[in-house]
Amino acid sequence: MDISVVNLQSLCDKIDILKLTLDFVSFGKTDKNSCSKLINEINERNIRIKLNLELMKKLMSKYCSLFHELQTYEDLIKNKIKKIDELAESVGDCSSNSLIIINSPEIGNLNLNGSIAFSDFTPTVKYQNNYKRAVTPKYLTFDIAPLSCEEFKSLPKYMVGRLTLEAINNFIDVVSEALFKKYNLLSKPLHTIKSTETQLYREYKQQQCGIFKAQRFVTEEDIARECNKSILDKRALNFLTILRHTKRLTRATLLGKSVYMCTN
Repeated sequence: MDISVVNLQSLCDKIDILKLTLDFVSFGKTDKNSCSKLINEINERNIRIKLNLELMKKLMSKYCSLFHELQTYEDLIKNKIKKIDELAESVGDCSSNSLIIINSPEIGNLNLNGSIAFSDFTPTVKYQNNYKRAVTPKYLTFDIAPLSCEEFKSLPKYMVGRLTLEAINNFIDVVSEALFKKYNLLSKPLHTIKSTETQLYREYKQQQCGIFKAQRFVTEEDIARECNKSILDKRALNFLTILRHTKRLTRATLLGKSVYMCTN
């Protein structure tokens, strides 16, 4: 009787151990499935993060290019405003120095004791005077005529290629700006020039020799300097060819360099 009780007890113990084993195995399977789901979710999120990073990089690159373009336009606007200020001051200086002499009642005689006054100049557009000296208006206007639609259509196809009328006229503005800066620098006295511009000033003075002394011209280096480049590329040289073809510029050689003289 005691032996049967012992066998029954051992059998019950084995059954309990078997239940625990089954519970452990089932728990392990459930935990493994949840872990695999979690790993898959983490991988998906990593992929999304990488895609978002790539998108952010592209957007940042686009914004940087737009920012640099806006800076370029800002510099161009500042240069235009500077030209307007210089022109306004030169006009104001010329007008303020004009004398008004009141004649005497006697015909043909001037009343030297009469009043002499300076005429007033009131500009229609307000401007800020940032210059101590009057600007010499000798070299302040270099406006090369833009290309018209008729002239653009008459250009040879091999010369135009994929160029647009707007691109050609933009290059004309660049050449006009290079001319303005060159002769504006030459119009200044030597003692008023900055140390950074002295070498360029002397180079410009050396170019004014012989028949070129009375000509208005720029070199390829002047135009490249205006474009913030060391040399002109093929596209810019093609622009110069078009301007020569349309009689805006004529080409000559000075000290072994190509110079382009204004024809208008």
